[in-house]
Amino acid sequence: RRALVGRNISDLMPERNRSQHHTFVSDYLLRPTHRRMGHGLYVKALKSDGTEIGVCITLSTFGVSPNIYVVGMVRDYSREAAVLGEYLANAGDQLQQTDLA
Repeated sequence: RRALVGRNISDLMPERNRSQHHTFVSDYLLRPTHRRMGHGLYVKALKSDGTEIGVCITLSTFGVSPNIYVVGMVRDYSREAAVLGEYLANAGDQLQQTDLA
């Protein structure tokens, strides 16, 4: 965490997504909205070793006239994604067994 202080958030993005970041920020600032954790934007981020993980980004804005600031929280959702994938696989198996019965 300490290594990220003062760096641009785009440093966490895979190279293929960095060029789009400026456009996303500009669009967000035109229509800023609060996004609750769990109802945020799901994207890929880079770990310090260069591997990609799925993250949820929650955004909120506040103003100190005349400036607008954006606060973002980034949360690894790998565990939740794995659990959901397992649940969906099991549900699919159960539906298939029901169809065969």
